[in-house]
Amino acid sequence: MFEMASFWRDVRYGARMMAKVPGHTAAAAIALCLGIGLTTATFSIVYGAMLRGLPFEHGERIMSLVVENPARDVQEREQGVDVHDFLDWRRRQKSFEGLAAFNNGTVTLSGNDKPERLDGAAVTAEMFDLLRVKPILGRAFRRGDDRPGAEPVMLLGYRVWKNRYDGDPRIVGKAVRVNGQPATIVGVMPAECQFPFVEQLWTPLTLDPGKTERGKGDSFGVVGRLRPGVTRQQAAAEMAAISNSLAAEYPRTNRGLLATVEPFTDRWLGKPARLMLLAMFGAVCCVLMIACINVASLIMSRALQRTREIAIRAALGAGRGLVIRQILTESLLLALLGAGVGLGLAWLGVRQFNRALVESNAPVAFWIRCVVDTPALLCALAATVAAAVIAGLVPALQVSRTQLSELLKDEGRGSTSLRLGLFSRTVVIAEIVLSCILLVGAGLMVKSVIRAETVPYGFDTSHLLAVRVPLFEANYPKPTDRAAFYQRLLERLQEQPGVRAVGATTTLPSVNWGSDFFAVDGRAYATESDYPLAHSDVISAGLFAALSVRPIAGREFERLDTADSQPVVIVNQSLARKMWPLDSPLGKRLRLAKTRHTEPWRTVVGVVPDLRLYGLDTKKLDGFYLPIGQSGPTRLSFLIRTPGDPLALVSAVRAQVTALDKDTPIYFVKTMERAILEDRFFNHLFGTLFSLFGLCALLLAAVGIYGVIAFSVQRRTQEIGVRMALGARRGRVLGMLMKQGVVQLAIGLALGLPLAFAGSFLLGAVLFQVEPGDPEVLTLVVAGLSLVAVVACLVPGQRAMDVDPIVALRYD
Repeated sequence: MFEMASFWRDVRYGARMMAKVPGHTAAAAIALCLGIGLTTATFSIVYGAMLRGLPFEHGERIMSLVVENPARDVQEREQGVDVHDFLDWRRRQKSFEGLAAFNNGTVTLSGNDKPERLDGAAVTAEMFDLLRVKPILGRAFRRGDDRPGAEPVMLLGYRVWKNRYDGDPRIVGKAVRVNGQPATIVGVMPAECQFPFVEQLWTPLTLDPGKTERGKGDSFGVVGRLRPGVTRQQAAAEMAAISNSLAAEYPRTNRGLLATVEPFTDRWLGKPARLMLLAMFGAVCCVLMIACINVASLIMSRALQRTREIAIRAALGAGRGLVIRQILTESLLLALLGAGVGLGLAWLGVRQFNRALVESNAPVAFWIRCVVDTPALLCALAATVAAAVIAGLVPALQVSRTQLSELLKDEGRGSTSLRLGLFSRTVVIAEIVLSCILLVGAGLMVKSVIRAETVPYGFDTSHLLAVRVPLFEANYPKPTDRAAFYQRLLERLQEQPGVRAVGATTTLPSVNWGSDFFAVDGRAYATESDYPLAHSDVISAGLFAALSVRPIAGREFERLDTADSQPVVIVNQSLARKMWPLDSPLGKRLRLAKTRHTEPWRTVVGVVPDLRLYGLDTKKLDGFYLPIGQSGPTRLSFLIRTPGDPLALVSAVRAQVTALDKDTPIYFVKTMERAILEDRFFNHLFGTLFSLFGLCALLLAAVGIYGVIAFSVQRRTQEIGVRMALGARRGRVLGMLMKQGVVQLAIGLALGLPLAFAGSFLLGAVLFQVEPGDPEVLTLVVAGLSLVAVVACLVPGQRAMDVDPIVALRYD
């Protein structure tokens, strides 16, 4: 029967044994430190992003509802929810306690203070009741606040309340201006509520289905809370049935559209990010397994050097269970030692990860919180126990099953009796398999990052300043008013010293993107879903000059392209080839599809080179451009090319905007290179992490393979001495040793490469211009592991053959 006193005796004895071999102990602890530390840190990141969930009551029951068109390409499937569809969903569904809609973006808050651009959202009145979140001051929105003509009200976020209003407890009832319109603050939300992402203030979302036709107005995000006892699958089936009913009633706008239901956090995190996080966790599990295999081989080699001790203990009556328990205790001590340091490594890793997020200005949703807390500590405990069992159980069973008579005959050599050959071969093969899987994933990610770094943007990104300037419809109600303001600002900026060229655009190429359905003159489209989709942008005259891009055919936009002139459009090369493959696109016509009843046909007046319009999210390049004078957007990003430091112009730009309108702020102020770098942040981050995991795996595998083979060769020193004494040539003996390593390498690669190839498809959604199973990556991994295996065989083999045969014959 197990007794506590016996356990502590094993612990003390194991600690003494570990102290006698500090080199072995340090090597095992370092391996487990890396494995457990990386596993705990990665679990903290994965848990914080994927599993922690919304910080609301039963937040896991908050679902996101979106519209998809399964017939379209992956990048084009998803659509926002039309106001008419939303109202029909709300009336017909029975699976949810309620549905709420939202629009998020940036909002300008002003009043007596300096105008400030903040992340904000417009939400329907029932949103916070649905989330079960109550304000800490005042009230939330109530029914009627979102009706047309209602008194304008707003809710403040906790951080804005603290920073802008110094936590004033009398803030409720204060009048402010939101996007140029007066509104009254009715409440302050708690710090943990920044729904849907990082919002800091909220206004009511007014729904007026009478203003637009079905399928022609704005679209929204929609959330719902599942009723008790209703599963996501049941809700999805109901919403699919409602979609089919709407498609039958409104075939022109709803045919082929399907409402989908998934957890809010999953939906907004995105499938590529979820796959990446899971791949990361799988990668560190491989690192942990490699570390455990290394420790198992160290424990086994130590056990082989203690065969006489084990034999004596067995002769004195120690049963098999006692031997197993002793070795497992030593393994547990090693794992605890590694876990102690590993937790510190995990804490530092998570801290650096969070710091990198802050420094990058990466948009991180409010529910994502990566810390080494209770779930991470439980993960570390599980990893520690698993490491102790995996690393210690096989050597313990191997040693304990050996007969006493065989141990005494071996006199400390025991290589045959303990079946070291089979064990060492298995260890080497397992390390090669796991390393192959991890190195292929790391290689694909690194190559993807390199491709993203070197991808041509289609324009010169240097010496280019980006500044975003919003306008409010309350102050500039007509598109012509907004176009006139932006034109005056362009002229003022062009006159500033140090400005070579200036242009404006609604989206920054390679960073932001928007798209629109469009129709080509002369072609018929049966339903709304049949219209093609392409990137769309509203730009000013001078934009292509600011980007150092020249038209391929036709002309750029001019100041004369106004609402009173002929409607025009510029297309890029990809769209021109797709729509008019055999003709010149100049003079052809297209128009926006969603507003086809009011949108005029636009004549193509120019063709420009392809810019990377969609960032790294898609391979699509199709795009077209509309002139500011014929669109009147409410927000533009100005791109200013300078001969020197672009940021030196920021104060001059701000002064010119203020001179035209003191209530208009500027924001998103950064160089174009910085904007692109921030947009690529997660690609860089995950590429760096996979590189780190791959490096750790390769290092551990190299040390492990070398250690196992070196120990195996050392055990055969006497055999090598006999062969050399009998006249065997060095090359023949070395070839014998190399053959064993090459066979193990071949088996490991034969098992590892198919697994790595299959696993690489998990990364397919996040790879940029790299296919899963890339032959260059596979070749490099095979070459690297082969080099490690050959060196691991060659060095100890040479060292063994350099021993004098007389010494080798006496080797013990």
